[in-house]
Amino acid sequence: MFEEEKSDVHEFISGAEQYLNTRQELTQLKITEKMVVVYSALAATVVLIVLCFVGFIFISIGAAIMIAKHFDSYATGFIMVATFYFLVALILLIMKNKWLETPMMNRMIKVIFKQRNNVQN
Repeated sequence: MFEEEKSDVHEFISGAEQYLNTRQELTQLKITEKMVVVYSALAATVVLIVLCFVGFIFISIGAAIMIAKHFDSYATGFIMVATFYFLVALILLIMKNKWLETPMMNRMIKVIFKQRNNVQN
């Protein structure tokens, strides 16, 4: 009888260890999955930003040249474009919480919880 109880305890401990190991692996996989989702979204965003940046550079040079031809001075054209971007940067600096930080945090949270809801369904 004592041997039977000892065997049951060993089976319970073995099952508990197996359960905990499986649970640990599942948690690691979930964390890895969330990290991959966030990193892939981040990588896609970085690529998009770089492409937009290159486009803005060409558009800015074109606009500066067009303004320069109108005023017959390359310096005036480039200074006017630079002033425009300085004003845009100043406005973004003032409004960064409302326009940049909060929407970016909300988007990342949506990506993480969207993945979580898909796993649960």
